[in-house]
Amino acid sequence: MDFKGFYDTLLFDVTYSLVKVFRGKKGDTKSRGFYVTITQKNQKIEDLTGLSLRFFYEKPDKTRGFIDAVIDDEKFRVDFTNQVFAVPGEVKAELRLLGPDEEVISTKHFKILVEDSIADGSIVSENERGILDRAFELA
Repeated sequence: MDFKGFYDTLLFDVTYSLVKVFRGKKGDTKSRGFYVTITQKNQKIEDLTGLSLRFFYEKPDKTRGFIDAVIDDEKFRVDFTNQVFAVPGEVKAELRLLGPDEEVISTKHFKILVEDSIADGSIVSENERGILDRAFELA
C-alpha cells in the first residue's frame, strides 16, 4: 500500500525562513515524509533541472543521517527511513538545496518532535478474572 498521501507538504522558499515544527511517533515507517515545493519570493520554481535536495537529521542520541530527495511531479519528495523516528525527542532537521555542482543554494532548519510509543514492551492483555476467582476459592 502506498502511504505517500500521508506526507506533509512543505514550501521551501529560497528567500524566507522556514518556521514549522513537525511531529511523528517512534517507530513510524513508510507513512512519513515531505513533498517539497521550491519557491523564491513565493514564486514556484517549476524547472528543477540541475537542482537536488538533501534532508539531514540529528536524533536526540546525536546520531546523524541524510536522505536524498527524488523529483516527483515538479516537487521534491523526501521518503523518511525508520531511523528518523527511531529515538523519541527532538530531531534537528535541515533541508539543503543544491545546484548542479553540489553548491549550496539555500539551507533551512526545522524540528521534528518524535513522541515515544507505548507499544514498545507492551504485552497481550488477558482476562485474569478466572485466576482471581480460583485464588479466592483456595484462600
